[in-house]
Amino acid sequence: MIVGCNIEPGSWKEFSGSPTLLRFVRRLGLDAALGMDLFCLIGIALAFSAFVSRQCRNFFVFTAMWMIYLSVFHVSFGVFLVGYMNIIIYIYKANMLN
Repeated sequence: MIVGCNIEPGSWKEFSGSPTLLRFVRRLGLDAALGMDLFCLIGIALAFSAFVSRQCRNFFVFTAMWMIYLSVFHVSFGVFLVGYMNIIIYIYKANMLN
């Protein structure tokens, strides 16, 4: 389960407590994994456009990239941490059996 995938958009107070754009993915009719893929592709497109064109190097593009980065990092860090802990537990159990 991906952290934040079952959260519906609500008030500003809820959003500020857990700032992720995945809250708005359900309104597009997408699941969390497809939403993260979409955010990554949008971030790649924005970064490439800022790299190529001077007109795209502005506050709005970099703010959008920052929001996308925080959303993907916030969710993927939770998934990474759970996977990492599972590996540590597996190694610990394997060493206890020996």
